[in-house]
Amino acid sequence: MTLDHLVRTLFEVWQCASTAGQAPQSTVMLGAPGIGKTSAAMALADRLTAHERARGATCDAVCEVRDLSSCLPEDIGGLPYRDGGVTRYAPQQWMERLCDPAAYGVLILDDLPAAMAAVQVATRQLVLTHRIHDAKLSPRIMVIVTGNRRQDRSGATSLPAHFRNSVLMVPVEADAADWEQWYLSQGLPAVIPNFIRFRPAFFSQLPADADANGAFATPRSWVALARVLEAANRAGALREVASGLVGEGVASEFLHYAVVQQSLPDIRAVLADPARVVPDPGETMALPDRAVALVQALASAAAEDGRGAEPVPALAKYLSALAWLTHHSGCEYAAISIDTFTTQQGSVEDLQRAARTLQSNEQVSLMMNRLTAAFGGS
Repeated sequence: MTLDHLVRTLFEVWQCASTAGQAPQSTVMLGAPGIGKTSAAMALADRLTAHERARGATCDAVCEVRDLSSCLPEDIGGLPYRDGGVTRYAPQQWMERLCDPAAYGVLILDDLPAAMAAVQVATRQLVLTHRIHDAKLSPRIMVIVTGNRRQDRSGATSLPAHFRNSVLMVPVEADAADWEQWYLSQGLPAVIPNFIRFRPAFFSQLPADADANGAFATPRSWVALARVLEAANRAGALREVASGLVGEGVASEFLHYAVVQQSLPDIRAVLADPARVVPDPGETMALPDRAVALVQALASAAAEDGRGAEPVPALAKYLSALAWLTHHSGCEYAAISIDTFTTQQGSVEDLQRAARTLQSNEQVSLMMNRLTAAFGGS
């Protein structure tokens, strides 16, 4: 299941349980390192906040994250103290707001399979019974456990059979298209998702794929690279920083792609007058890495322009330029460009309207007919 689909599913599970006055089913997300499991659980909390606010709630959803791999047993189970002739447990401060009967939200217990055995025992009590000793979670708190799989070679252990039989076990995987939409919504540079479209195998690797220094590419490390990209470039340390985040081999290919993209002609000029700026598209499109970088850059600019006041004329320029660039090379590069355009939230409806205004343009008509024949649709 993709993470986006899982968030939608868990929201429905929470809503049904809340309506029935029951504690929502505890869920375990298992997947490769760095794919966004914790972020997905946090996105569920945001969705719960929006839902409850729309119904008149005055507070946001609780979103408590505990990193189990760095916890001691008492960090989960609390500390014992003597109360007369009996021993009681004082819960940790983070449990307090989760136990408020009016609270709603998500408790995220990260990396359970990598936690020490005693922490796993304490956590399992919390997950299965929604309580630690006398501290009981609000019935509107969903407990989500995350972890890596043993085959990921990330230090994970197997979970006991009785535990696995009592929770919703969901294998999750990263979806590049969903991730790209989220990534671009954060205002991060498009060069990274464009590169991943060119080399999808580098989107999410496993620890076994790490280089000599231990770095490997995941959605998490790509975001980290995006956030320091400009600073590393200004410092003249882009290769070192990229290697330290996504691994030497992946970084080398990414830097080559970035250099190719920087060497492209001015994209706005291509949109305005493609025949003048690229007089010989056959030669320009002969190198696959350059061709992919060019049509992706064109799509990124078009998606941005399509959100302006006059989207149809802007997108007509995009289709005309794309048809000029690709009329000697079949429909592969045109498909890559339009796929990039739609993933970057370009309007398909406006693109179709723009295509209808260009019915007399033979190159655009040929390109659209090739795309229709290759992929179907209208």
